[in-house]
Amino acid sequence: MEKHIKKWFSIAFCIILILAMTVCLAKPASSFSESENRSLAQFPSFSSESLWSGEYMEDIEAFSTDQFPFRNSLVALKAQFEKMLGKKESGGVYFADDDYLIEKPVSMDLKIATANLNSLKKLGSKGTYNISLMLIPTAYEVLSDKLPYGAYTPIQNQVAALAKDTLSQTNINFINPTQALKDNFDEYIYFRTDHHQTAYGSYLSYKHLCEQMGITPYSENDFTKKDLSNEFFGTMWSKAPLFNVSGDTISIYEPKFDIDYEVKYVAEDKTSNSFYENSWLEKKDKYSMFFDGNHPVISITSSNKNGKKLAVYKDSYANSILPLLANHYEEIHVFDLRYYNANPLLYLEENNISDILVLYNTANFITDTNTVKLGVFVK
Repeated sequence: MEKHIKKWFSIAFCIILILAMTVCLAKPASSFSESENRSLAQFPSFSSESLWSGEYMEDIEAFSTDQFPFRNSLVALKAQFEKMLGKKESGGVYFADDDYLIEKPVSMDLKIATANLNSLKKLGSKGTYNISLMLIPTAYEVLSDKLPYGAYTPIQNQVAALAKDTLSQTNINFINPTQALKDNFDEYIYFRTDHHQTAYGSYLSYKHLCEQMGITPYSENDFTKKDLSNEFFGTMWSKAPLFNVSGDTISIYEPKFDIDYEVKYVAEDKTSNSFYENSWLEKKDKYSMFFDGNHPVISITSSNKNGKKLAVYKDSYANSILPLLANHYEEIHVFDLRYYNANPLLYLEENNISDILVLYNTANFITDTNTVKLGVFVK
């Protein structure tokens, strides 16, 4: 009897897979997943070379996975069942206390971080630039007490220690806001469903950054905090979309003092008088309202005519901090080295910029290889 049950179960499973694959091929393929904020695999072009190399079958598998019918619902059911069964994580996301979804470290290897630091060290050796590096710890480090038992490892502390040691004999200013953030552990400083900082977390990072760069930060009382949406479900929720999690709140700080800005998206030849693109609030990826997402290079000019210029090489963690930092500079030139492939030092020379800030979240600094571009062009 048991053999017959297994037999019919296997047959039913195969039929379901065949039907699902048929639906995949029959329906128009979706090109983008808004819930996951990424492009989806398309049906691959056939060639004998890709078939023999195995690449074609890998692409077919990726296409089937991305275009599987009701994929989002199945991912949600999987996450919900895994949590009910007492598992610590789903899809690389830890089920943490207080409904936090916290990203599991992608890598424990310090090779990329070491290469990035050596690249900055090489840039600093020119003696041409005043360089600061700030690595912002993620919720995994600051909210580690909320993680499941046994999930925490001190990898981000190790990166901070490595940065401090590597840059100790240089003129590069290493800024570590970990303790300043941990002092506010009980505040809403990280999104529950996303890997970024909230408005208040970004303010704390901005305040610590200014203090370490010799700048007097504005107080919270100098701004009006404005909530724009309480229905933000971020990247961690996309990976582990639990049913009973509430949306996060997207907020901004608006200056009470008189100041104007011009934001130019250089590659797109587009100009705005705001840091924010509110149309994103109607979409899932609401964090992209900051600077309309990520761009190769952005120039920010303020009405604060103090002659101060700053180049910022950053990841998306900086996007919610730059609107605060911009109040202290006449010009800030912002580079995302994932998309900017020209000589970044030539741009600095052409625009007479000598002050540099490298601003990443610590987890990204372990895995992103683009920071080495800053050392490649040093002669």
